[in-house]
Amino acid sequence: MSFGFWVVVAAGGVGGYLAFRRLREMETEIRGEIAGRQEKPKKDEVSAREPALPSGGGSEPVAVTLDNQVLSLIRTRPGRLQTDIYREMSQVDRKTLQELLLRLDRGGLVRRVKEGSTYKLFPA
Repeated sequence: MSFGFWVVVAAGGVGGYLAFRRLREMETEIRGEIAGRQEKPKKDEVSAREPALPSGGGSEPVAVTLDNQVLSLIRTRPGRLQTDIYREMSQVDRKTLQELLLRLDRGGLVRRVKEGSTYKLFPA
């Protein structure tokens, strides 16, 4: 075999090794970002879990969580689209709502039915 062939094979091996190393670095960065997100609570989640005073003017706080707010919206109008929830709760980050709705679905509190590019939401 010629010398040129071995040069091409060596270059391919070195290129493959460098690409593999770069992919491993990227994977490590992504895993670190994901772990960082899971450790610190999001601003919206913290504020949504703080107790709120009832609208009747009573002095005892009522625990109004983001979960309860979303479940209340779904119970008042079953079949509501997930995109409608985003609009109605625009003060909360969309990604937070997506994660919450998926968790409620997996937890059996909400049933999601695919409707085009969104979901229809029903109480379970």
